[in-house]
Amino acid sequence: GFLINVLVVYYLLINAATFTAYGVDKHKAIKNQWRIPEATLIGMAFLGGFIGAPLGMLAFHHKTRKLKFRILIPVAIILHIILIIFIVVTVINLFILQLVVLWQENYNTQGIFV
Repeated sequence: GFLINVLVVYYLLINAATFTAYGVDKHKAIKNQWRIPEATLIGMAFLGGFIGAPLGMLAFHHKTRKLKFRILIPVAIILHIILIIFIVVTVINLFILQLVVLWQENYNTQGIFV
């Protein structure tokens, strides 16, 4: 419960920040101002902004031609999908384990299983 809520809030915040960073960097590029380093933009995707990065790239038409972005952003997406699947499967397994333990405790107190 609590851990899942924390992860959902984290993913929402990091994706909003990543999307915003791509928009800010595009704006700064147009104005010939100081830019957000490419490593930061890519790093944000690997830190969890795996949805905000490609959405920002598409929405702001930013970094879409750069090969490192075309390779590394999909890698970040795949890694986070694997991580999320692992977390979901783990939570489901823990839930099932709790049900089994409760079921066994219930039957043990009734003297059916010893």
